Amino acid sequence: MLIGPWNLSKFKAKSIKAESAFEIVPQTLYLDSDYSLGKVPISAVTQTGLLVVLRLGSVVPGLPSFVVRWDDKQNAIDVDLEGNACDCDAFRHERNGYRGHHPVTISVEPRVFKVDIQLPKRKVYEALLTFNVGRSVTLAESLRFQAEFSAELLPKDDEPHGG
Repeated sequence: MLIGPWNLSKFKAKSIKAESAFEIVPQTLYLDSDYSLGKVPISAVTQTGLLVVLRLGSVVPGLPSFVVRWDDKQNAIDVDLEGNACDCDAFRHERNGYRGHHPVTISVEPRVFKVDIQLPKRKVYEALLTFNVGRSVTLAESLRFQAEFSAELLPKDDEPHGG
């Protein structure tokens, strides 16, 4: 049987997961001078499922850093603040002047997101981010084999017929 993309639905279980990000191209519109952009040419998913697309590091002690990561369930990117718990929570919920946890999807094909990261009273980074996601497909199918046999037992002194 030939297996192709046209009949994947016949499998008992299938799982499609992001494995890598590549051709990562940030078109920077603004970058605060206290931050540096950490580009990754090809990013591989970690054992915990983290797929980092971009890093934004502080060059000044005391300022938070940021990680742009792929969210496979949402088919989008999220930005996470790396810092103290209160700042992380405020950024995640976009409160008290923190903005940018959920970038805006500009286009699905090609994949383009508008990243706009802000701290209270401070713009940190703005860019259009384009990249590709490499995926893996795991297929599972159960197979059952059944064989039937028949045998004839002959008494010890009988010989088979047909000689």
